[in-house]
Amino acid sequence: MMMFQATVLTISTLFAQGATGLALGLTLDQGPTNQYDGLSIVNARIESHSQLQQLRDAGVQPLTCFDHEGPTPMLFTKEHYKLASSLRIEINVLEPSVEKYLENFSLLRAESKARGIGGWYSDFKTWGEVNTKLSQIESTNPNIATMITVGTTHEGRSIHGIRITAPGDASSRKQILWNGCQHAREWVAVMVPMYIIDGLVDGWYNDDEIRTLLEKTEVIIVPIVNPDGYEFTYATGGNRFWRKNRRNNSGSCEGVDLNRNWGYEWNGGDSTSNDTCSDVYVG
Repeated sequence: MMMFQATVLTISTLFAQGATGLALGLTLDQGPTNQYDGLSIVNARIESHSQLQQLRDAGVQPLTCFDHEGPTPMLFTKEHYKLASSLRIEINVLEPSVEKYLENFSLLRAESKARGIGGWYSDFKTWGEVNTKLSQIESTNPNIATMITVGTTHEGRSIHGIRITAPGDASSRKQILWNGCQHAREWVAVMVPMYIIDGLVDGWYNDDEIRTLLEKTEVIIVPIVNPDGYEFTYATGGNRFWRKNRRNNSGSCEGVDLNRNWGYEWNGGDSTSNDTCSDVYVG
């Protein structure tokens, strides 16, 4: 149990020092910084649909679902500041320089990793590193853990997960499915399901309540359902703010918002778009 306490402390410390990233549901790495030159992160207080639409038309990139009035975090250029002023939109600057913020957060990540508190959780992990850990968990716990593949992406990456349950026939057991990282830029949405996996495996040996759960339940966890987009946020020449997958939309803007692509109430209107360039494009 001490290992998990140390991990929580490490992740909490990392987030606290990157407070803007936490507020946005993001943590930011240093990428090819020239593409971020002149950008800042702001909270824009939207008071009308007209204001919202004019910002959309000007190409402002939101950092959350872009479908509501009220404070909304966005990436702004100098021209966007001028537009917001003309529209009487109140702006609160969270990070005046995205480029500098990315540099600082990269240093913070390196420091956290060097300290190593929390072991594997001392830093965020790539798709390959996550797959390696899933394989290790399976190999060291073959009685309860089975690595699975649930699909292949547009760029040919396997979507891996893990099935955790007590030994024996699981066909009549209830099933629970968790998935992570539908949105590529939300790195914490990878680490949380991995942490749950570790907790379940550790609990099988050390926690009667979790052991009872796994005797009655088959838990399936897919930590990264959007590996193409996720890897793009790490790549040289990629984009740390990328949200969608990397589907080719017939020569238009790339990507589909996987969290808007479920069958239930597909394209329901709230926080969805038929525009291929939108971060909430339904596909």
